[in-house]
Amino acid sequence: RERGAGRDVVLIAHNARFDLGMLNSEISRLRRKGNWSGGLPSLAHDAKISSVVDTLPLLRTGKLWKMNSMARPGSFKQGDLYEFLFDSPMAAAHNAMGDVLGLEAILEGIAGWKDV
Repeated sequence: RERGAGRDVVLIAHNARFDLGMLNSEISRLRRKGNWSGGLPSLAHDAKISSVVDTLPLLRTGKLWKMNSMARPGSFKQGDLYEFLFDSPMAAAHNAMGDVLGLEAILEGIAGWKDV
């Protein structure tokens, strides 16, 4: 069992509008094909997503950078933020797991979030 199984989930994403659009498009595509056995998932119901945190507007906030005595980056694309913070390219960018691990490192690096 996964930690927190059965609890509501908070989806944390960088540019959440894009990610939610992709997930909803894929669900719609599967519905149209009609080849999903056992019914199609609903993000809110089956995944128990109770809320969404979009890190893009959070990281654009100048106050966050000032609190950490850091210069504000010129770009807020996830890969650019990673490179700005760690002075190296983000491994496996635009790969689901690579993006998750990269965002986790960014949040731990700038905001001090642990166990995101």
